[in-house]
Amino acid sequence: MGFSSFSQNAIQSDSVVILTENQARNIAKDLVHYDFSLKVIEEQDLRIKNFQNKELEFNNIINSKDSIIFYQRKIISKQNKIIRKEKTVELHGYVGVQSFQPGLIEPIIYGNLMIEFSRFNLGAQYFVQFNNENKYGVVFEYKIF
Repeated sequence: MGFSSFSQNAIQSDSVVILTENQARNIAKDLVHYDFSLKVIEEQDLRIKNFQNKELEFNNIINSKDSIIFYQRKIISKQNKIIRKEKTVELHGYVGVQSFQPGLIEPIIYGNLMIEFSRFNLGAQYFVQFNNENKYGVVFEYKIF
């Protein structure tokens, strides 16, 4: 396909641009490249918008997971504080019957008043036996397990 010249008519009828065949080919080639470049830019803009939407979506997912992890850590730290919390001092009273022989021959009735700490107990014990005088004593217990 050959062109001897390429011309373009302007709005005014007296202005005419005359190009050589090589110039016309180069201009047509540039116009085709320009149109293709516009399509490429359009496609890239679409991909960039898609990527930005995905990035926002992933950031929202990460933020929600981070908040879940944050609240889980708060709950875990509260539970660890409860687990590690020292046992407070407690006051207990006990009443019981004991015997030094099988069966309840000459039973001893006793009562304990104990202050219980995390590792040991401290208290007083009072014994009542029917044929002997009443006795009392001090009790110290260390917790092994």
